[in-house]
Amino acid sequence: MSNKKITMLIRAYRKGDNSAFDELVLLTYQDLYRLCYGYLKDKMLAEDMVSEVYLKLVESRGIVKNEKNLQGLLRVIATNKCLDLLKKTKREIPVEVNVLDNTHFAKQEPEEVYSVQQVLLMMEADEREGLLLHTFGFPVREIAYKMGLSVGQARMLLERSKKSFAIYYKKGEVESLYE
Repeated sequence: MSNKKITMLIRAYRKGDNSAFDELVLLTYQDLYRLCYGYLKDKMLAEDMVSEVYLKLVESRGIVKNEKNLQGLLRVIATNKCLDLLKKTKREIPVEVNVLDNTHFAKQEPEEVYSVQQVLLMMEADEREGLLLHTFGFPVREIAYKMGLSVGQARMLLERSKKSFAIYYKKGEVESLYE
């Protein structure tokens, strides 16, 4: 799907064109559904999670400032909603889902991507969400707004997230998952 097309649609939607939202859903639904289904292994729950992602988009109609990263933002929201649901229901978090399914990480070795994914799954949901948003290029101000934090709190969260990630990763806790 074209980032230009998504950008055009989100701008039209912001101006009140509801048909643009419908087309945006058509463009992004399958990707989000596959992501959610990969986590939840349940068609109905996956559909519910995708609906919640779009509801969040509707609620933030005029807030999304970085349209170029909209697909990444939708994927982060979907991932976090699924992981939160799995934690609440104490269901097993599937490790085969590639949290970093993004072209930015396509050049990495599969073992490296898996290790990073496992570290992210060990982190607290807010730390993971902030770090992923930062990784996808969202400025601190947008991360703060999206997470309901002040800019200072968002900066602190990102610093804490980076330190947590580094500690888990450097400890080699991930390597024990391979054995």
